[in-house]
Amino acid sequence: MGEIAFSNNYNDISDNTGFQFEFYCEGCGDVWRNEYNRYLAGTTSGIVKTVGSLLGGLLGGAERVADQVSDAGYRGAHDKAFAEAVEQAKVHFQRCRRCGNYFCSKCYNPNLKLCTNCAPSVEEESNVAARQAEIEMATEKAAASVKSGKRQTDGNVVCESCGARVKPGKFCSECGGTMTIKLHCKSCNAELEGSPKFCPECGQRL
Repeated sequence: MGEIAFSNNYNDISDNTGFQFEFYCEGCGDVWRNEYNRYLAGTTSGIVKTVGSLLGGLLGGAERVADQVSDAGYRGAHDKAFAEAVEQAKVHFQRCRRCGNYFCSKCYNPNLKLCTNCAPSVEEESNVAARQAEIEMATEKAAASVKSGKRQTDGNVVCESCGARVKPGKFCSECGGTMTIKLHCKSCNAELEGSPKFCPECGQRL
């Protein structure tokens, strides 16, 4: 039959009365299944066997003939059905010219003839990197806000002496140090006193 496409990403779910195959994307695992192709010789063989058993084996010779006919033609019909299913599957799956695997339209770049594993989308990777940078910046900002005492998630504050998160009070419950919360301008990092609306150093609105 020459080279067999889809040699490792399909399942043969045929039975003795027909042929059917499942093909799956080697990226996301999505499955496509062709229509059931009935094998008439197998159906006829089954009918003969049923009649033979009802007549107490009187048609045993006919049953054996039916088996022989079915076995002789089954492999050829199976190969033909598989070849037809492969041609249909080529509409749904493309082969990456780099890794040689088969992928659905979501996991394949037709312009490059490569899968998205071998050639990730520049735009998508850029968006992911930008999002990751935003998360890191937000994390750093939140950490600075908590350390400065401007943001509390559990009602606790950070002791400047030992770094422990404790309940607000005049003294730290962990080290006994004086609890003085120092606020800083988020723009110039100047230390602030009281509760000003603007930074006295740079004029940044607080």
